[in-house]
Amino acid sequence: MQSTLNYIVGAVLMLLLLALAVMPKVVSSNVQASTTANLYALFPPETRSQIQIVEASYESGWFNSDARYDISYTPFGASESLVIELNFDFMHGPLLLTADGIRLGLAYADIQPRFANPQFTEALLDITFALPELSMGMLLGLDETLEIKLDIAPAVISDNTARVNFDGLQATLEVAPDMSAIFRMDMGRLDAMQTGGGMGFSIGSLSLNSETEQINNLLANSDALLEILELGSPGPLAFTSKAISANSSIRNNSATEIDVSQQFAVNEIESELPLRAFTWTMELNELHSSVIRQYYDVLSEMQEQLTDVTASRTGDGDVIGDMLDQLGLVVLQNRLAINNYFTANAYGGDHSLDIELRWLGLPQVNSYEELTMAAVIDALQLQIDLSLALEAVQQSPVAAMVEPYLQQGYITVNNNRIGMELSLSDRQLVLNGATTPLEQIFPTVSQ
Repeated sequence: MQSTLNYIVGAVLMLLLLALAVMPKVVSSNVQASTTANLYALFPPETRSQIQIVEASYESGWFNSDARYDISYTPFGASESLVIELNFDFMHGPLLLTADGIRLGLAYADIQPRFANPQFTEALLDITFALPELSMGMLLGLDETLEIKLDIAPAVISDNTARVNFDGLQATLEVAPDMSAIFRMDMGRLDAMQTGGGMGFSIGSLSLNSETEQINNLLANSDALLEILELGSPGPLAFTSKAISANSSIRNNSATEIDVSQQFAVNEIESELPLRAFTWTMELNELHSSVIRQYYDVLSEMQEQLTDVTASRTGDGDVIGDMLDQLGLVVLQNRLAINNYFTANAYGGDHSLDIELRWLGLPQVNSYEELTMAAVIDALQLQIDLSLALEAVQQSPVAAMVEPYLQQGYITVNNNRIGMELSLSDRQLVLNGATTPLEQIFPTVSQ
């Protein structure tokens, strides 16, 4: 009985060792076949016309492989591409020695990036100091989870013109098999100062966190948050800003509409200017997804014509003009709400401004010839609410305007607050409670 058990255990161990020996070769063939496809899969279809990935070389071994990929990126509106050369040193799984220690996975690669554009190469040759050390790694897990890490080492750079202190940067991108993704970046303090002068800037710790349900879908539900502990400059306009944040989100509220929100805030500002803090929140609600798709189609066509001058000259008709006309019609036909909310502390008081614009849509309009002023007015709703601290305004350059505006009814004053309420709806313009039919302002509305 004992000998049978020993035989089974030995056989299992032999099979395990055989699998560990054979698996790296199997992984080798799969890595070469899938790397380019995996890289392309990270980009949304709307932007892939700007991206070109070329496998320049690939040398496959049993346990290791070496590869070079050239990635070209052409920004919208540019005629020249930015080319980055990525040199991969692959290690085949399942046992992988990574920068974070031994990991299980299909493959791991140390990546050495390099700019391949001549102008960048020449500029780097002119640099007289050593750049921060950069390391980059990519891990493909057993479940095909992709993890990419970037690490830029701390550095002190100094010459006769400037001094830079950099505390380093770490970034991680994790992409699950279902293409959901998490991105994290943390940067230490960065100080740059011109030698012998007062010009420079400093950035306290910076962090960026982002999550998306589908990395290659521009309209997928997603959230992003950027936070900067402190940002400042000693001159020529000295200032220090603290607790800076910017966040954004995308939400699908139906199969065809999305809501987009963004907020930028600075909680504390120290400078010679009277502004001490402010926030700006913008919302795009009920945005039809086809507007975004057609917008990127227009950009893609513009890019194609920039890179192919002959095609743009010999093409039949004004393609871009027709696409812009169609995009405009889609915007007119579908509903949309645009909201902007501002708050600020200036001249020692708190102020706010809310602007809410709602477009009800004109689905019956199929050409610009069918568009009338009356239809536009009927589809438009506007609400503006302004609230200012009276004492603060009296300390500002616009103090002399308060009394004339108050006499004319443009503003109101209650409880030491300057206010204005304006709304437009149902062909009625209401300012601080006083209603004016739009026909009195635009006689063509009634036609």
